[in-house]
Amino acid sequence: MNLGDILREARLRRGLEIADCESATKIRGKYLRALEEEQFDVMPGQTFVRGFLKTYSDVLGLDGLAMVDAYEAQYQRPRETTAFEEVLRRSRMRRRSRESRLLIVVTVLALAVSTAIWGVFDGSASATDAKMQNIVFATSGRQPTYVEARERTSDGRLLFTPGNLNPDAPITVDAQLPLFVHVGDGPGLALSVDGTAVTIPAGPSDVTVLADKSVLKRTTTP
Repeated sequence: MNLGDILREARLRRGLEIADCESATKIRGKYLRALEEEQFDVMPGQTFVRGFLKTYSDVLGLDGLAMVDAYEAQYQRPRETTAFEEVLRRSRMRRRSRESRLLIVVTVLALAVSTAIWGVFDGSASATDAKMQNIVFATSGRQPTYVEARERTSDGRLLFTPGNLNPDAPITVDAQLPLFVHVGDGPGLALSVDGTAVTIPAGPSDVTVLADKSVLKRTTTP
C-alpha cells in the first residue's frame, strides 16, 4: 500500500471529509488531496511536502515521522552535487592527500633520524667495548716503581691511585687505548696489553701507548 492509500484509508476510517481535515490541519484541501493522490509536484516544494505530510498523518492518527521517512525513501532523490561543491570536494581531497604525504615523509624522516642516532650510539658503544683492553702494570725489577696511569691523555680517567708499584703486587685494569703512563723512580715498568708486552723505556718517563700498542713518545723527566 502506498502513502496516498494509507492517508485516504485512515481518513475514511475516521469518517472525515477533506474539508474536515482542512479545518483540523489548516492545510488547503487541494494539498491534502494531492497527498492522497501522491501528486507531490503540486506542492510548493519538498519542504512543504514533508511538513504537510507529517501534520496530516498526525491528525489522522498515523506516525507522522514514519510517513515522512517513507516518503523520503521512496520519492526523494539525492540532491545532485553542484559544480562549486564538486570543486570544494576535490580541493579537500587534494589537501588531505598532501597532508597524508607530508605526514608519511615526516614519519619516515623521524624514523630515519631515530635509527641513525641509535646506530651512532649503538656503534659508539660497540666501538668502546671493542677498544677495552686488559692492561697489566708490573715493576720490571725487584724494587718498587712509581707509576701513574690515565686513559687516553694526561688529563684522562685515572686508572688507579698513583704510587709505588711493588714487585709482588701487579695492577690489572680494563681501559681504552691510547694510554698515558708516567713512570717515576724505580727500576722501570713492565707493561702488557691483552697479553702483548709493550716495551716501556727504562728510567723516569712519560709514555703514550697507542691503539696499535706502539709507544708514541717518551719524555725524560728531570
